[in-house]
Amino acid sequence: MYDGKSELYGHTALSPGGLTGGGTMRFYKAELDSKLMKFGERVFDADTSDIKISSASANDIGLQTVNFASHVDFDNKVGEFKSNGGGAYVKFPVNQYLCYMDQFKWYMEKDNLELSANTKASKESENAQKDDLDLTGAEFVSLHPDQDSLRFLSPKAKYDLRTNIIYCHEVRYINVADARLFPDSGEVVIEKKAKLRTLTNAQILANTVTKYHKLFNSTIDIYGRKSYSGNADYNYVDDLGTEQKVHFDKVATDGSSQTIAEGSILESNNFKLSPYFDYKGQLNLKAANELLTFNGSFRINHSCSNMAIKWIEFKGDVNPKEVYIPLDDTTVIDKKARTMTVTGFLLNNDSMHVYSSVVSHRKGIVDGELIVTGGYIYFDKTAREYKVGSIDKIKDLTTPGNYVSLAVDKCESYAEGKIQLGAKLGQVKVNSFGNISHNLITDTVHFDLIMAIDFFFDNGILKLMSEKFEASTSMQPVPFGRSQYERALMEFIGKKEADKLISQVNLYGAFKKIPDELEHTLFLSDLKMKWNPRTKSFTSFGPIGIGLIQNNQLNKYAKGCVEIVQKKSGDYINIYLEDDNNNWYLFTYGTGTMMAISSDEKFNSAIKDLKPEKRKLEKNKDEKNSAPYQFTIGTLSKKASFINKMYSGE
Repeated sequence: MYDGKSELYGHTALSPGGLTGGGTMRFYKAELDSKLMKFGERVFDADTSDIKISSASANDIGLQTVNFASHVDFDNKVGEFKSNGGGAYVKFPVNQYLCYMDQFKWYMEKDNLELSANTKASKESENAQKDDLDLTGAEFVSLHPDQDSLRFLSPKAKYDLRTNIIYCHEVRYINVADARLFPDSGEVVIEKKAKLRTLTNAQILANTVTKYHKLFNSTIDIYGRKSYSGNADYNYVDDLGTEQKVHFDKVATDGSSQTIAEGSILESNNFKLSPYFDYKGQLNLKAANELLTFNGSFRINHSCSNMAIKWIEFKGDVNPKEVYIPLDDTTVIDKKARTMTVTGFLLNNDSMHVYSSVVSHRKGIVDGELIVTGGYIYFDKTAREYKVGSIDKIKDLTTPGNYVSLAVDKCESYAEGKIQLGAKLGQVKVNSFGNISHNLITDTVHFDLIMAIDFFFDNGILKLMSEKFEASTSMQPVPFGRSQYERALMEFIGKKEADKLISQVNLYGAFKKIPDELEHTLFLSDLKMKWNPRTKSFTSFGPIGIGLIQNNQLNKYAKGCVEIVQKKSGDYINIYLEDDNNNWYLFTYGTGTMMAISSDEKFNSAIKDLKPEKRKLEKNKDEKNSAPYQFTIGTLSKKASFINKMYSGE
C-alpha cells in the first residue's frame, strides 16, 4: 500500500463510503494496531489505535502509545496522533519513561517527534504554578526501578529517534525529596535508561513546606524521586539587608531525604555574619532548619589598642537578622602556645595589673579571673557595644548572671555579676557582686561593689560596733534605689525575693525581715574600689555604705577604706570604718589571725577579756588547705600605719 511503503496485516472492506480495514499497519519504522482504519488516497486514519515507533537503528522501540487517534499523511511524511483520554499514554522504552501527552507529531524522514499538551492543560498548569500547587497533565514519569517514579510536568517535548533523547521544554520545576528544583529556561533532557542530563544554572527551593532556603547557580544531578546532589550558590542576607554570596560545594539529600548543603568560607572571602562579625570556616544548611550552622571562627571589629583582636572558634546556628554567637567561658586559640581566649576581667600574675578581655586572649595562662562569662556575644547597634552573657541577660540587665560589654567608640569595657577578687584569705570569706569598668585608653579600672565579708568574731562585740554606728546621727543614708544594689540583691537571693525586699524598703525604709542570705559579719552595700599595681592591692575610695553588721540594719555611709592585698608571703585584708564623730574600727587579717581595734575602749576590752579558746577556730575539714583561725586585739601602731598608707596614696 501507498507505493509499497506500508503493509497491512489484517482485513479490508470496500464500500461506497470508501476503503476500510483493521489489523496491524506497518509503515516506515512504525506499527499501528487498530480495529478500524479508514484509507484515503495518500492518508489513512484510525479513531482508536496503539502505535509503536522504532528508533533510527530499528533495534529498539523508541516510542509506543495506547489509545490514540491517528492520522498519517504519506505526502507530507507526517503522522499526527491525539490522545483519546481514558488511560492513554506515550511510553519511551529506551528511556524508561512514560508521559501523558495529549498529542504528538512524527516527522518520519527527520526521525523526531514533537509532543504537546492541549491548550486547556497548559492554562491549568500556569494557574497551578501561580498558586504554588502541583501542575496537571503532560506528566513525565520514570519507569526505572531505582528512581521511585520520579516525575515532572512538561507541556512540550521533542523526541530524537536517532539519539533516543527526549528534550522537555517549559518544565517549571521537578520535586525531588523535600526540594523543588527549577531548571534553567525550563529545559530538561532525558537520556537512555532514565538518566536526566545534569541541570546547570538551576535554582533550588528547600524545602517545599517551610521554603526557608533558596539556592541558585546550581549544578544538579537527579538520581531519583528522593535523591539528588550537586553544588550551588546561596545569598546570606544580614540584618541590614546586605547580600553576600556563598558557595556550597556539596548539595545533596541525607538518609531522611532532607536537603543538606556544605560549604567553606576563606578569610580572603571577607565574609561577615554582620557588619560587626567577620567569619571564616565551614557552613552547613539543613532544609528543615531556618538558620545556617557555622563551624569555624569569628572575629569582632574595633580599634581599641589595648585589646588584641583574635579569631575565635565556635559552632552553632546564627540568625542573620539578630546575630548571637555562642561562646564557651574559655576557648583554646593556640594549643601549642597555650593561649586561650576569655571574656571578662583578669589579674595578670606577672605584671600584677588588672586587664579586660572581650573574646581576646589571656595575657598569662594562670591569670586570676575576677569575672568571666560565656553564653553569647551580640553587637548592640544603638549602644555601639559588644555584649556577652546569656541571651536573657543581654536583653535585660536586671536578669541575674555575669555580663561583659565593650563600647567600641569609647573603648570602654564593662562587666557586672559575681566578682572574685582572688585573695586567699583562709577562713575569711569575701563575696562580691557589682561591676568593673575599664577605660582602655587611659588604662584605668574601677570597681563598684556590694561586698559580703564573713569571719569568725564574737557577736556581742560586733553588736557594740553596730550600736555605735546606729547612734550616729551625722552618717548619710545609703540610697536603696541604686541599680547596682538591686542587681546585687538578685545575685544574692534571686530576683523574686529581691523584688520583695526592694518593695519593703520603699514602703518602710528597711527590711521587715532579713533573709539568711544577707546575714554576714559585714555587708557593705556600696563599695568603690580600684587596683593599685604598686601595692598589689584592691583599695577602696570614697565613702563606704554599711548595709548590715550581722543582722543589724544600718544602711549608712561611713568613712574608711577596705584593702585586699595579694602577696607571695600571703594575702591579707584591711577594713577601716569611721563615723563623723571619730568613732572608728579597724580589722586586719593575714596568716590566720584577725586583729581588731577601735576608738571604743569598751569594744577593745571585750576582745581582751575573751578567753583564748573563745577566739579560735580549728581547721575547716571540709575545705582544702584550710588553716586555723583566731582573732585578737590590734595595735594603735597598726592603725596609724594603715591610715598613713591610706591617705598618702601608697
